[in-house]
Amino acid sequence: MTSIIPLQQHPTYHRALTLIGADADYVDGTMVLRRRLPMLGQVALVSRAAEVPIDVLAQQARIVLINAETAEQAARLRAFGAVQIVTPRSIAELALTQSEADQRNLMHGKWRNRLVAAERANLCVDRRSFDPDGHGWLLQSDQDQQRRKGFRGWPPALTHAFASTNPTSTHVWTAYAQSKPIAAIMMLRHGAVATYHIGWSSDAGRNVHAHCALIWRASRWLAAQGHSLLDLGGIETQHAPGLARFKLGTGAVPRALGGTWVYTAPTGFLSRGVRRIAMRTPLAS
Repeated sequence: MTSIIPLQQHPTYHRALTLIGADADYVDGTMVLRRRLPMLGQVALVSRAAEVPIDVLAQQARIVLINAETAEQAARLRAFGAVQIVTPRSIAELALTQSEADQRNLMHGKWRNRLVAAERANLCVDRRSFDPDGHGWLLQSDQDQQRRKGFRGWPPALTHAFASTNPTSTHVWTAYAQSKPIAAIMMLRHGAVATYHIGWSSDAGRNVHAHCALIWRASRWLAAQGHSLLDLGGIETQHAPGLARFKLGTGAVPRALGGTWVYTAPTGFLSRGVRRIAMRTPLAS
């Protein structure tokens, strides 16, 4: 496995989108999601692509939304005339290429101590491919916590579609106490990368730091399968500092993305015009 492709651009994701009837196709090798909205016409969305064929998309859709992958890509979008509407967020990426000892050494001290405590608790942990019937409780628990905590993840239908179209790429690790699940995580595999998709823990699971044990077990299994990177998702140090600390405590490294951008013919014209005017003034230097 050598290809580092984000989930949002991987064929596994495209297969899932196609199954639920989403309008997703490829333009110059870049996956594009399309929707026709009242009053706005066709909107094209590109997320975390290595290259954004903005010139082609600008001719195909009235509005183009781009979740840029890097600051360099953002600069190219700005030069084309796109306007930034959301500032860059950061994600946590955990390298899976180290030895077991090296990976433990990279953990933050408190995180490593919690992992040791979880290991001493002798939790029963298993890994299984996602089962729509056997793991329905996990999806429901995730929906409940989304409502309770005020965030949005995938709808269950999309998770089911991903598992259906990629049966060897959707795995659940569960920790049990007295035969009852107390914590679980779901990982999605795509090329050389795996993505942390769902995490849930009960009070009993939190008391024994079960999530640390699950992340550890999952990361070592994924490494053994040839994956080189685990995408732990976004980190919000202001809105969810505890979750950010947990993710970074694994030894993961934060990486800033490029922000969200919009391009329409009017914004492109105005943006380029403002830039030309600015270049003619002494303030440009």
